[in-house]
Amino acid sequence: MKKLKMSATKTLTFQEGCEKYLEYCRQRNLREGTINHYRQSYTQFYKFFDPDTPIEEFDEDAYKNYVLHLKAIRKNILQSLHRCSDTQADAAPEF
Repeated sequence: MKKLKMSATKTLTFQEGCEKYLEYCRQRNLREGTINHYRQSYTQFYKFFDPDTPIEEFDEDAYKNYVLHLKAIRKNILQSLHRCSDTQADAAPEF
């Protein structure tokens, strides 16, 4: 009788893991708006992480670096908005 051989499982990429999670959300019957929100969030992840990165490479340090990245972006946006509002206030005509 032949022995069965276990084949190595394929390593999931970050993108494949995200797609599997979205499918799980559909199976749970989550609202399409919620699923779209998750998909948009993944789009932001893909700007920082390579979607083809093996999921095993994501650890606490990678997550912390991503959070720092988001904070830096937020800080830059807030500074830009502040400069923009200062410029508009300076240009506003006085009555």
